Amino acid sequence: MHRDRLPAGSRRGRRLVCPSRAPARQARFHEITGVKPPFEFNPAKLPPTDKASPVKMLAQSFDYIISVLPGITPEQLKHTWHIPSWKGRNDPDGRAMILNMFVHTAHHRAQCEVYMRVKGVKPPNYTF
Repeated sequence: MHRDRLPAGSRRGRRLVCPSRAPARQARFHEITGVKPPFEFNPAKLPPTDKASPVKMLAQSFDYIISVLPGITPEQLKHTWHIPSWKGRNDPDGRAMILNMFVHTAHHRAQCEVYMRVKGVKPPNYTF
């Protein structure tokens, strides 16, 4: 969990920013597909966490992935990636990397939904 990475009282907009801009996932998705993401990520600069910016960034990220997924080839899905930070784990192929990104995004979405419900906000309906 990322709870330890966020200081107490940090803005929850950062929860939305993580799945859309995390440099490792965006870089891997770009490497897997060859299609450039809609925005650049500078790890030295924190992205804005006002209400509108993370929502816009997340929408752009989802639109990017939805537009690129149909063009992924079987060869791209079979390609193996070495992830140095994944110590003790097998090197994943493109399919496993994409699944990992989806699972991570679902994790953050669930955290955001819980946070909204605690604050008395009804989470948006999702179109799948």
